[in-house]
Amino acid sequence: MDFPKHLGLCYNLSNLPSSIIEVLALQQRAEPQYSQAHAAVLQWEKRVKLSLDEGDAFLAKEALRHKKNHINTANISKNQLENLNIQVDKLKEKLPILGR
Repeated sequence: MDFPKHLGLCYNLSNLPSSIIEVLALQQRAEPQYSQAHAAVLQWEKRVKLSLDEGDAFLAKEALRHKKNHINTANISKNQLENLNIQVDKLKEKLPILGR
């Protein structure tokens, strides 16, 4: 259904509070996911160093492989969180419009 521009704006603004709630909920879920992924990277980094200190090259390579996987996961989580932060900021900018 196509709305005239001014009606579409009203429609979008009427959905704004639920949009904010949805994005904030996603943001709150994304923050601990990123923290956990980042913590896993640090843990695997310790395991890489420990394996190298013990002279176990095979174990160090395996730990490094796991670390790289967790780096990828952390990067994805970080990007999602950054995008959600941008969405929250944009929604907050639109919020004062509702008070008019």
